[in-house]
Amino acid sequence: MGMPICTATVIAILTGLTTLTGSCGTAYQIFGAVIVVFGIISFFWVKESPESMGLYPDNEKISEEEHAANKLELENHVSEWTMGKLLKTKATWGIGIGLGLMWATTVGIVSQLIPRLSQINDGAYAGQALVMLSAAAIIGIGGIGNLIPSMIGTCFGRYDFVHANKAIAPLNTIARQTGIVLAGILSQTVYGYTGLYVILLAADVIGIIMTIFLIKPAKVKAD
Repeated sequence: MGMPICTATVIAILTGLTTLTGSCGTAYQIFGAVIVVFGIISFFWVKESPESMGLYPDNEKISEEEHAANKLELENHVSEWTMGKLLKTKATWGIGIGLGLMWATTVGIVSQLIPRLSQINDGAYAGQALVMLSAAAIIGIGGIGNLIPSMIGTCFGRYDFVHANKAIAPLNTIARQTGIVLAGILSQTVYGYTGLYVILLAADVIGIIMTIFLIKPAKVKAD
């Protein structure tokens, strides 16, 4: 729920801070300082696993014996997944690049939503565009952000999630950020938003094809 709430509020917050301070740079500095403070505080309440708090994933009810055994297995687990093995596995690329391209489509469109809608009527729709962005975010923009870690857990298992994510997260980031880069570049060319949307649509289709053929529904094994 964090991602859609963030998308629904961050633009409004930054817009308000910019208006209040009269400077976009100052607004980002204030917001950055808040993030740093929150990051430091997080060291004291973010835990490695539910077991470290005496709990179990999804608050499932289990006995003390089951909890102790599961915690021991989690702490003693030695992953067979090396970076080399991960990069040779189809699921790594399906999740990393395939789902990453779908994410690129989302961020590419969202990053330009307000200026695009404002452009339609010479800036008259700026306020309405902000409301539309927030509404769209609350309805469902957080889906892809939940799907990726869920798919990593499905394909590699809970105990190997961290190891698999070391390879997949950078691939996700590279693929995702292309959407923002393309949006910034193409929106300023003769191809405009139309060219951007065509390329993002193609990227989305490629991502769907990759996920269909590269991601297995069952847990994969390290060769």
